[in-house]
Amino acid sequence: MRRVQMANPSWRWTLVVAAFVAACGGGGGGDGAASGGRGGLPPFTGVWVIVFENHGDVYMLNHADAKHFRELASTYAVAGNYSDITHPSLPNYIEMACGCNDKHSSFTVRDEPASNLITSNPNRLFREPSLGGQLEAAGVEWRAYGQDSTPGSKLGPCTMNNPGLYVSRHVPFLYFQDVFGTQTDPYGERDEFGHPLDPDALPVCVNRIHPFGDFLGTPNEPYPSGDFYWDLGNRAMDYYWITPDQRYNMHDGSVEEGDLFLEKVVGQIQQSPQYRNGGVIFITFDEGDLDLLDQILFIAVSPYAKRGYVSSTAFDHDNFLATVEDIYGLPRLGRAQGVPNMAELFQP
Repeated sequence: MRRVQMANPSWRWTLVVAAFVAACGGGGGGDGAASGGRGGLPPFTGVWVIVFENHGDVYMLNHADAKHFRELASTYAVAGNYSDITHPSLPNYIEMACGCNDKHSSFTVRDEPASNLITSNPNRLFREPSLGGQLEAAGVEWRAYGQDSTPGSKLGPCTMNNPGLYVSRHVPFLYFQDVFGTQTDPYGERDEFGHPLDPDALPVCVNRIHPFGDFLGTPNEPYPSGDFYWDLGNRAMDYYWITPDQRYNMHDGSVEEGDLFLEKVVGQIQQSPQYRNGGVIFITFDEGDLDLLDQILFIAVSPYAKRGYVSSTAFDHDNFLATVEDIYGLPRLGRAQGVPNMAELFQP
């Protein structure tokens, strides 16, 4: 995991305020929730989640190559006091999926791929309910999409290991029994890429964890292709989780590459009728780039979002989980219980 150390962390709020004053001409702050769905949330027509890697909000808002991050932050609603919960990456992803990482610190602190967790000790697969399991039980159509931009990638559904630039530990739903499976032999035989040889043995995982596709297109196929784009074009899902690979999530790649992914994918989503009729795109990071003051960027892009709004309310991954659960009328899980959702980012 990379760390980008700032010379003086005390500059944080000066830099954040300066960035947003320049981009927005000012900002709001914590003045109550919108009216609408449960917990004051609007009746969204679709939810998209894009999670990037290992950069704090100050770093992103002041980076010369983060043009589209800044553009979206200045146009839509930002949680200006949003933080991760710990280090390294995986516990933050687990928290976004169940609010229960505190029960599994001895597992998740290793930051290991899902395949290691399963093959080393199948009993370590998390038995707590997850957001994925909740959506499944409630009849909400959902998928998580993992990207692999490696040339010749053969990424398939329910991939547990880490071929190419794909990283399974950034797809948190793979770690839970209510998604991966609870059959007598739920772990099954897999090919060299980590794909189940018997897809019928893992029906939820195979149906719900899919490869993302090619967001840039190719000379022979200039339009984006892949499972995500088919689902987007057919409005096949209600909830879309998007995991960029190690290049485009900026873990190994550049901010310029992450900004390109953001520009293209958000633009493609915004062209869809599902988004235009009242969808929301949540853009955030797993964790920050410092050991302290790990504030990370969180942007809510939506026709319902307050324009140019910056909240000063303290939020983290538990508030985000609570928000998604409230959107779909689901029970709150783990530490999402008792925390406010993020309705204040949206218009009544």
